[in-house]
Amino acid sequence: MAKSNLRRQVVDCLFDYIARGDFRPGERLVEWRLAKTLGISQSTLREALIDLEHKGLVVRKGRLGTFVLELSHEEMEQIYAVRIQLEPYAAALASQRMTEEDYLQLRILVDEIKSASDEGNSIRVSHADARFHQALWELSGNDCLKKMLVLVYQPLWAFELIWLYSAPTYDFGKTVREHEELLEVLRRRNSEEVQKTFESMLKLFCSQDVQNLRAHEVKESPTHGDKVAREGCRRKSLS
Repeated sequence: MAKSNLRRQVVDCLFDYIARGDFRPGERLVEWRLAKTLGISQSTLREALIDLEHKGLVVRKGRLGTFVLELSHEEMEQIYAVRIQLEPYAAALASQRMTEEDYLQLRILVDEIKSASDEGNSIRVSHADARFHQALWELSGNDCLKKMLVLVYQPLWAFELIWLYSAPTYDFGKTVREHEELLEVLRRRNSEEVQKTFESMLKLFCSQDVQNLRAHEVKESPTHGDKVAREGCRRKSLS
């Protein structure tokens, strides 16, 4: 198998484990053990972990190793505070530049969120949600603003994917309704209304995320993820 294909498979495998919660937020990924479990070299594993770090799912802490992303309540609130200042402005700009075709593309993404929510598929919901907001930033026409939002949004998206979307009480239906409301206000093209609605909605998102995080925080089990990985990958080797 080509090295690039193997690396991609390792990334996909680890991505699935992290997104499913097999590795807990803050858990250290023991490289030699994972490499042995997956039947690959440690160098290939390290390359895959670099890709996951770029996606925001893991964090490298010098000689301590690589850890699954973990955010505290305070960190999440701080990130949202910045996002709330930037995204409503981006949405207001986008509402003035949107064409009917742009609106239809956003409509497709909201429909994707609904379809995934109906299935209870947290990973699909997360990706569709991210594409919806990223499409808005692109439509703003402000490259500097878009870059800043990508930087701010990445850790939020990753942590929501790892933990919040898979929380037992996460309300997928509410997520759909909220995005329907955002889409409707964008269609009316009133930039002041768009900005106020997005600001209000993002504050609600922040409150919900922090509440879910506090409600479903669990004690970490250092060996839990390794055990699940061994059981899952024993059935299908990547080598």
